[in-house]
Amino acid sequence: MSRNDHKVMILYYGGHHQSLTIYEDYINGVQKYYSDVRLLDYFDLYLRQGVRRFTGAVINEVEQYKRDLIFFMPGSGDMTFPAVLIEKLSTMAYMVINFFDSEIFFDNIDRHYAQAAGLVLVPNPGAQALFSSIETNTYCTYSLFDPERYPCKGVERATDVSFVGNLTKANRRRYIEFLMKNGITVSTFGYGTSSGIICQEKMVDVFNRTKISLNFSDAEQSGLVLYSRKESLIPQLKGRITEAALTGSFVLTEYAPGLDEMYEIGKEIDIFHDQDELLQKVRYYLAHPIERDTIATAGRQRALRDYDCRRAFQNIDGLIADRNEHRQIKYDEMFEHNQANFLFYYFVRFALTFRLVKAFFEIKHICAHARLDFRQAMYLGVRAIAACCGQNRLFAWVYTALKLAIISLQKKQVS
Repeated sequence: MSRNDHKVMILYYGGHHQSLTIYEDYINGVQKYYSDVRLLDYFDLYLRQGVRRFTGAVINEVEQYKRDLIFFMPGSGDMTFPAVLIEKLSTMAYMVINFFDSEIFFDNIDRHYAQAAGLVLVPNPGAQALFSSIETNTYCTYSLFDPERYPCKGVERATDVSFVGNLTKANRRRYIEFLMKNGITVSTFGYGTSSGIICQEKMVDVFNRTKISLNFSDAEQSGLVLYSRKESLIPQLKGRITEAALTGSFVLTEYAPGLDEMYEIGKEIDIFHDQDELLQKVRYYLAHPIERDTIATAGRQRALRDYDCRRAFQNIDGLIADRNEHRQIKYDEMFEHNQANFLFYYFVRFALTFRLVKAFFEIKHICAHARLDFRQAMYLGVRAIAACCGQNRLFAWVYTALKLAIISLQKKQVS
């Protein structure tokens, strides 16, 4: 079947409380390649329909518009879809599922949903290896972006070193503090920094004005993240590497397996393994601007050539068969328990907006399929309240301060 014959449905997560940039870029890539594409924000659909009508509404969209190819882009750690709905959709159309954080959520979520997919897309080889254990057809795309969102502006790079991201994860703060104690000025932006979270446009501006953009490859378990893997997490190839490279900024990243397949080390980006090597390389590249700029230029060219979302789906289309070989999802009791309890998030959203009938049916569904898990209820409830009150700056500040305090306490207990 040629690309013009496919009638595509993109089922994507449009939750307001997290950045949608990567979802938008992947959606743009699909829309650039296929001519008949229909978008369905399943998060918004659920908030409108509730548990009683959600399944029927999704199925009706596929049937009514005669979709034969579905790109399913679930939010990381999201369990809105019951397994039976994913199974049903896989009998109606060819199913491609894109997972972004399987290093964290493979055991408890992703491996279950993936069983119904004809093709699974993941952003790094480490995640691809996880799916080999369940004999899933998996393709590593690496992280894909729209270059138009990440222009190289040609402005003066007055900032020596910067980091954009969550500073509370793993040992990131320790690395940054080590650099600063040794005389390196580091500008930090994002969760847990004094500058706070910045928008995508501001992030691009930071990259454009930075000589060395730092990246960390850690994947951290946390008591604040439900459904994460029990085993040690493997390092991740972060999309931030390509985001910075697209702007022409020099990228210095913590090593992760598969990185040498993504970029040529020492010629397109460079790496560090520990804080001493990080300090040594920061000093070296600040003192050698011509070499630094040469590597940055090569890194940008590689990013434009290989990680442009608008081109990547031409290769992906060649992996898509005419139809799924349908397989029943084999899930365990814990998956069923977690998926039912996940709906507590929607219960709180409905209750806070006085849609009490919908709230009642969410609780009824949970109790019919599992026992109410109070730990999950607390976590999901706080998330739902934060989403509803996200426009209130005072509440957002209090919520962030409490979360950072809990994370700090957890790390002290571990150490």
